Amino acid sequence: MCTSGRVTAMDSLYVGSHLQEMSEYEASADDLSGREFLDLAWRYLRIPLILLIVEVSYRLLTYPRNTLGLLQVSEAYIWHGINLLLFGAESSTIAEHRGWMTKVVLHHPSFPSDLGHTLPLYVSDECAGMHEFVFFAALVLMSDGVDFRRRLKTVMWAAPVIFMLNMIRLVMLFPVALYSCSDAPGQPLCDMGMWEFHNFILYTGSMIAIVGAWMLWFIWAGGTKGTLERAIDTETPKTRLKIRNPFPAGTWAALAMAGVLFLWAGQLAFLDEDGIEARQVSEDCIDGGVVSAICSDAHRAASDMEWRAWSLTVISLALIPASVLVYEGPSTSEDE
Repeated sequence: MCTSGRVTAMDSLYVGSHLQEMSEYEASADDLSGREFLDLAWRYLRIPLILLIVEVSYRLLTYPRNTLGLLQVSEAYIWHGINLLLFGAESSTIAEHRGWMTKVVLHHPSFPSDLGHTLPLYVSDECAGMHEFVFFAALVLMSDGVDFRRRLKTVMWAAPVIFMLNMIRLVMLFPVALYSCSDAPGQPLCDMGMWEFHNFILYTGSMIAIVGAWMLWFIWAGGTKGTLERAIDTETPKTRLKIRNPFPAGTWAALAMAGVLFLWAGQLAFLDEDGIEARQVSEDCIDGGVVSAICSDAHRAASDMEWRAWSLTVISLALIPASVLVYEGPSTSEDE
């Protein structure tokens, strides 16, 4: 049995009013207010600003030569060992460079004869891969739209991956140099192709790869959706930093390390005999207007000592808030 009825004017008015309320609600849910838009813009625009600060800080901290000495030596030995395995027992040798075993000399009859058919290279601070790791870690840790624990896991996984990619870049120098010298074996500057490859990867290719990898990870981890949700969510408490209470054992250990580093910086700046001697020789050269290799070495040694003391001071001071403060914020994804 079917029933039929007549729609009155009152019913039409009620339905129309209800539909209008629903459309207004949907519009308000989809549109961003001015404050929400500014908050969303700040979440993205602060990334290049913080990256600039991280870049400048990294440059200042690693200005002295061999700041990452232990890492550089480790990579030099691994690089040398892989060369021996892949290219033969006489493909490379390892030697000292400025007091550290970071020099790897590549050997082949096709390499420039004016260099003794060798290519003397070394693992510098810039070639150690730490710069790329710090840059990527900063991008990941600033990605507010992703759960903080997932960000930490990503940074921990990124360390060995970036190390392996950097090692592949170093190992590739031998075959690239061999190919570069294939047209004019033994001729001076036949290795220029290798240097072009090295400089492109070091200064351009690595940054493109890191930014591209971060963008893919950010989309895959739901960062775009999470950032938008945080910008328009007014009920979820905002992220904040607070002082740990009480201090765990890790905080006390970090504070102790900060104190040791600060004392070490003072020792380098005021008590180190080599640094004091280098500073004195440098000042005598400047006062006497002397220009020589000894003076140049003294200038550089004194500068390295001052910058190393400065770096240790900054690290020790940065350890204090890093260990005392704790990050509190809402989770934007389910715990894994």
